[in-house]
Amino acid sequence: MADNRQGRRTFIAALGGLVASGIKGQVLGDQFVESVPLSTPSVAGKVTRHGDPDYEWQRSAAVWQARKPARYPHLIVQARTEADVTETLRYARAKRMTVSVRGSGHNYSASYLRDGGILLDVSQLRDIEINAGQRHARVGPGIKAAELAATLGKYDLAFPVAHAGTVGLGGFLLGGGMGWNGESWGQFACFNIRAVDVVTAQGERITVSSDSHPDLYWAARGAGPAFSAVAVGFYIDLFPLPPAITASARVYSIDALADVTEWLEESAPHDAKVELTLVLENDVQEDVDGIDPEKLCVVSMVCFADDEDEARTVLGKLAEDAPEDGCIDCEAIRPTHFAELLAAGRTDVPRRVAVDNAWVIRRREALLALGSHIKAAPSPHTVVIANYRANPHVTAGEAACSVIAPLFFNCFTGWDKPADDALNLQWSDTAVEVLQPFTVGCYINETDIFRRPDRAQLCFSDESWRRLFAVQEKYDPEGTFAPPFELQS
Repeated sequence: MADNRQGRRTFIAALGGLVASGIKGQVLGDQFVESVPLSTPSVAGKVTRHGDPDYEWQRSAAVWQARKPARYPHLIVQARTEADVTETLRYARAKRMTVSVRGSGHNYSASYLRDGGILLDVSQLRDIEINAGQRHARVGPGIKAAELAATLGKYDLAFPVAHAGTVGLGGFLLGGGMGWNGESWGQFACFNIRAVDVVTAQGERITVSSDSHPDLYWAARGAGPAFSAVAVGFYIDLFPLPPAITASARVYSIDALADVTEWLEESAPHDAKVELTLVLENDVQEDVDGIDPEKLCVVSMVCFADDEDEARTVLGKLAEDAPEDGCIDCEAIRPTHFAELLAAGRTDVPRRVAVDNAWVIRRREALLALGSHIKAAPSPHTVVIANYRANPHVTAGEAACSVIAPLFFNCFTGWDKPADDALNLQWSDTAVEVLQPFTVGCYINETDIFRRPDRAQLCFSDESWRRLFAVQEKYDPEGTFAPPFELQS
């Protein structure tokens, strides 16, 4: 088995090679167009071949952000139905082509975009079926956070959707899902998956759960781009919509970071209903006349409470010892709602983007180190988001999602000009290095596994990393799905 394994599988992009497509020749940019198969899958959705007039538009449109990776699939299939998914996988096996899967396309590194093979887009699988009485739903992978939150709100229900409204449910859940009020609703969104309808590499549609194909169900809860099937529908548990979602914020100069982090270290909530976030960013409204914008340190506090009195008590207690020196603005405690929270996302503008993340210990030291680094950020649109965790423990049991720590960092930089790519990518890489002494893991959905393939393993416990390989061998022995990182037993 071990001797044949490497011959069956080729891993791509981050490892410096092109994925094997089973067709003579390989695609690289506009070269070798003759490699593209003459036939295409018989599907209801649109199929675009490399070399078609609208190929580059379709390829670029598949990537949410403005920095488009130079990776070129042979075919782009936009599935309209689950039958399209089944047909595409059967076609791929017959033609010995690899398949990668795109949900909403919000993945920062476009992990689904590969050289050669088929890009299977499932973003149009958008059905929602709600059982309000049982607080269950079946949701297609293409449904986005804002849409799901709004639909559930009509029934006074909720789900820990992504912090950005444009994030699709499929990739979000498969990668774990760090959502709004997540700690109060199961820690990670994927822990609320009851079952998943999937299409296997062999083109078979099955439903996986703790009782049926439990190993593939385990992988569906956190494997991210290493999931060895196509998820076409998620059965999820829902929650009562908190009647008093309440928010407050305090804005400081970044020079007050030491005092702010000391306050937060002593006051960080132990209440899972409170989402406490420290944001390091620039006041871009002040970026005029060539003057550098002021660098800010923003403390955001959101409480998902049962009533307004509870929310005001909880947030008031948290703010009791907040420092006054360096405070630029203090937002009063006020009611808010999901639509407003989703609209306020700081990392949802489709600029040229680089992102990475870290789960860290010694959180105050880590914040002070990164606070110094952000002062040298070349783009005013650089944002560091640090999320304090009230319960830094994974308690889900059977789930590939298996890494957590007391503080989560998302290091996001966005810029507009291709000429600034190298400078901003270097800043992002250096941020990873600054956090290295404190890092105990990463979150797969926001890890650039193409530029830094070594970080993929940090997204999983050692046991989960080994188990991912076993699941892949069982459900995709021929390597129909080529993950963007190499799994090792």
